[in-house]
Amino acid sequence: MGERNFNLLFDCGSHIKCREALSRALDSFLAEGAKDIDVLVISHLHYDHVSGVVKLLSNANVKTVVLPYILPEERLLIAAQQMLFPLPPWYHSFLISPASFLASLGVEEIRFLRGTGEEGPPELPLTRPPEGPSEAQGSFEIIWPGAAEDIPAHEQRHAKNVKEILGVPVFFTRVNGHAFLALSRAPLPAYAFLIFFLYPIRRDILERFKRCLYSKLGIMTIEPETMRRLLLRAEGRRKLRQCYKILAKGIEGTRELNFTSLSLLLILIFYNQEEPLCFPVKIYPLRPYFPSFLLHLRTIMSLLTGDTRLDVNKIWKAFENRYGRLLRSKGRLLIFQVPHHGSLKGFNTAITGYLQPPCLSIISCSAYGLYNLPSKRVVHSLIRVTPLELCTEINSVRVLFHIF
Repeated sequence: MGERNFNLLFDCGSHIKCREALSRALDSFLAEGAKDIDVLVISHLHYDHVSGVVKLLSNANVKTVVLPYILPEERLLIAAQQMLFPLPPWYHSFLISPASFLASLGVEEIRFLRGTGEEGPPELPLTRPPEGPSEAQGSFEIIWPGAAEDIPAHEQRHAKNVKEILGVPVFFTRVNGHAFLALSRAPLPAYAFLIFFLYPIRRDILERFKRCLYSKLGIMTIEPETMRRLLLRAEGRRKLRQCYKILAKGIEGTRELNFTSLSLLLILIFYNQEEPLCFPVKIYPLRPYFPSFLLHLRTIMSLLTGDTRLDVNKIWKAFENRYGRLLRSKGRLLIFQVPHHGSLKGFNTAITGYLQPPCLSIISCSAYGLYNLPSKRVVHSLIRVTPLELCTEINSVRVLFHIF
């Protein structure tokens, strides 16, 4: 934006069956010069959302990685759910300690976001810029909300060890409120606001899973060394899978598993303008019915949802409580990333009430039609109100703003 770019990447992965196509897509992404990433957001820890992280971090400079704080027992549950696939050893290391793994690959800082799902909408400064540092030469300084509470003591000790041994600071940050940064200097001051949402996995589900682990494995706590023994040994993985099956039977199917996932509402506000700014927006690849267009707005928004389970009534209500008022404001939602690869397990038709042209809906899904996604019902609901683009390992969607 302006003379310099602020690069934010939301998730980086695909299904294990698509690893070669993903590798080629990353080669293309990096060849286009995207080697300086200011923020990498990992919405959740499933393999298909992180499988490209190793290659990305080995070939690009990533300043900050943002991901949800996920309890060790949920990380084991995530591993148990995916054990039918031959996942690489590095992925188990990532689940054992996301902080150590990411720090070893050279990121500058790591931020775990902690929330309850009950956070309301933040109060944004809509008429004048917030107090904070202006854009620094050669970097973008983000102002984050305060520290999160209720982080287990052993997790805090582990974060301190990562800082001392690997030199990478690890922060536990509250989801409520918002983060912000300056993107350009006067006379066109633009600020970006990052508003996150997460709804934690049901506590009763985690407690059932923990009780099974304690019973079958004879353990009392779940710390990194315990996780390492379970995930790196065949017998440990077998017992994890047993507990997963017992849990699935007890809750009448895995549809009730709402794994913790981040959503992000990114808002750009342009201040000190008597009239709305006019600037062209290009979205690639361009479809015949969706040419470049001019926006005459002071506020534009993009909504990225990861695998947030908007089909679950409690989660949808919390999501709408967090974002609804902002989405109904005078700004314009430009990009909507459809949850969960266009699956009905994640989609809520009520979201279409917030979508109107020139908003573009994007479904991130496999080019090989895995799991019959996207759902035809989801596609039909969306194309009634917005243009729709499928983003796969073969064709990606990029959005460029040119301000003048």
